[in-house]
Amino acid sequence: MIPNSLVLVGFISGLLGSIFGIGGGIIIVSILISVYAIEPRFAVGSSIFVIVISSATGVIYNLTKKRIDLPIAYKILICTIPGSLVGSFIIGFIPAKTFNYIVSLLLLSFSIFVYKRFNTEPQKLNIKFGLLSVILFFVGIMSSTTGIGGGIIYTPLLINVLSLPLITSISTSQFILAVTTTTALSTHIFNENIQPEIALPITIGAIFGSFLGAKILHKIPKQFINWGLIIILIGFAGYLLFSAN
Repeated sequence: MIPNSLVLVGFISGLLGSIFGIGGGIIIVSILISVYAIEPRFAVGSSIFVIVISSATGVIYNLTKKRIDLPIAYKILICTIPGSLVGSFIIGFIPAKTFNYIVSLLLLSFSIFVYKRFNTEPQKLNIKFGLLSVILFFVGIMSSTTGIGGGIIYTPLLINVLSLPLITSISTSQFILAVTTTTALSTHIFNENIQPEIALPITIGAIFGSFLGAKILHKIPKQFINWGLIIILIGFAGYLLFSAN
């Protein structure tokens, strides 16, 4: 029964992750901890494993459709990969409650930011490269320590800071996600944070969900994607605040 239900969890996370460019990790981690009572480090490790495999499906499809802005993706990866490596090492040393508060406030801030801007044409914000590099470094740490992949930050950042078109932002976010999580995966494997009986059924579902999401992405109205992203940001910020108390 559990493996079958985990396949469904994977399918939903892969589908939503591909549509919104968030990787689906935040869905996987939240469900594994709250519904299946999985220890956080195993939930995070399994989520990272699933994201690596499932996001590859969407990335390959998006590369064939030339939806990914590779020059921008490479610049972001230079900043996020070091953070991802740091995060995979320090996951066991950060108090869960403290980290939940930090991440939830970050997600709420981004939800407000996206809401204020999605009714207007994207205009590039004047953020200095040094500040942006620091932000991306900490996004890399967050992605590796929470298992959410960082895509929930990359997508609004690409839209609202770098002014990329919506579909390009989502596809580029998924590409960045695939590379950063692959970097962190080896450390999680070394620390034995991945349980195959959890990760494999979720991965099977996520592969199919990710492929379907990439196929139908261009058919989904922009307003739906924007509102969906805001709802996901607020929903999981609330979940993290609730779980911290």
